[in-house]
Amino acid sequence: MYAKCTTSVNVVVNPIPTLASNLSTQELCDGQTPTITLTNPNSVIGTQYTWTISTTNVAGAANQPTPTSAGAINTILSLSSGSIGTITYDVRAVANSCNSTPTTIQVTVRKQPTVSVPANVVQCEPNAIPLNGSIGGGATTALWSVITGAGALSSTNIVAGAPIAANASYAVDPGDIASAVTMRLTTNDPDGPSGLCTAISADYTITIHRSATVDAGPDLAHCQDIPTIALQGSSAFSPSTKWTLISAAGMFSDDTSPTSNYSYANPSEVGQTVTLRLTAADPDGLGASGPCTAVSDDMTVTINKLPVVSYVGFPPTMAMGENQPAITLTGNQQGGNFTVLPVTSAIAPTVHSPTAPDKVQFDPSIVTLGPNAVTYTFTDTKGCTNFDSQVIQVNPVTFVTVSPGRPSCERRYKSKPDNLGNLRQPGTSASCR
Repeated sequence: MYAKCTTSVNVVVNPIPTLASNLSTQELCDGQTPTITLTNPNSVIGTQYTWTISTTNVAGAANQPTPTSAGAINTILSLSSGSIGTITYDVRAVANSCNSTPTTIQVTVRKQPTVSVPANVVQCEPNAIPLNGSIGGGATTALWSVITGAGALSSTNIVAGAPIAANASYAVDPGDIASAVTMRLTTNDPDGPSGLCTAISADYTITIHRSATVDAGPDLAHCQDIPTIALQGSSAFSPSTKWTLISAAGMFSDDTSPTSNYSYANPSEVGQTVTLRLTAADPDGLGASGPCTAVSDDMTVTINKLPVVSYVGFPPTMAMGENQPAITLTGNQQGGNFTVLPVTSAIAPTVHSPTAPDKVQFDPSIVTLGPNAVTYTFTDTKGCTNFDSQVIQVNPVTFVTVSPGRPSCERRYKSKPDNLGNLRQPGTSASCR
């Protein structure tokens, strides 16, 4: 009979630690630190952590083969190339040689966005301002916006390239003049609202100076018998103005006044068109360095010749008797008029014809005796008027009393004018019976 033997064996069963993390994915910007926290939900004493990594375009991380009690993954990550990279952490919890099920955490690293706008400028009353910015880094799009200004902004046009162009245009409002407007170019957020990257922006300020305005006035014309003409220029927002001769030889009454009189050079400018220029001085006083400069405007003055006006028809002696028959006076134009002075004299209406010169009947019997001024006046299509005035002497009829020695017998004879218009006695004798 054998004796009964027993043996006792103690077996220690270690718990498997569990693993939890606060993130399964994270978006970072170049140079930032992940915020991954590791925990052991079943609270196994002595739990530590290990991980291995796999990366694409990311530097700054390393494998952690030796268990560490640090419950965080927080080394700075940076892009080694390109504008985006990824790193994958395979993490385990380790306690008493027991490993948890691995957990995968993926971190995406993007470049910080960059933005560039033109340097602030001063401009002279532009109608529109081009907005030409650029973006880069992790930014893929951007948007221009108005910070100060009353004008209208066009949509932003994104043009692919390196860098990416972001262009728009700002239409200046009259209320923007003599002030400053500010435009802002803002990038997109490369990793969205949940990531650590943020959109960035840059401002572009344009100071707008007011430009001088000038108007030399309408082109003018006048007749040569008017020695001067009033100019009709105007200017605004300028400290001074000045007229200059461009193709002219006359004189200004005051070359600093926009409404100066211009006296043409007689006779060289008769029948000519001359050019005058009105210049308004630079309102900001900076000269050629701007942004505003002097502005000018040209106008012309035409000095029209007077029409040639004459008429014929009076006898060479320029004398007539009151009892002579009416004669015809003929002008050299079509559309003129004959008049007579003194006002107590009369003259027939002027006869006009579309195919013949003007004519009028002069009847010495209906005018005042003595000198009579007959004037033929004509105005051409340019509004210029000229005339020809001639003085005709109208002599009265005389009466001759014949007394052949008999006081009771007397006869009267009208004298007849000779071919010079002078009165003479009758050529026949008279007798009484």
